[in-house]
Amino acid sequence: SYWEGSISVEGTILGKLIKGKGYVELVGYGKALMQDLPD
Repeated sequence: SYWEGSISVEGTILGKLIKGKGYVELVGYGKALMQDLPD
């Protein structure tokens, strides 16, 4: 399987707020995710 798209992230580092934008491509995660889903 393949997934791609833009992302927005935010969190803290050493108590300071950080924010960012990016782009992610994920390949080959479909089988592992399907095995973890309940019936």
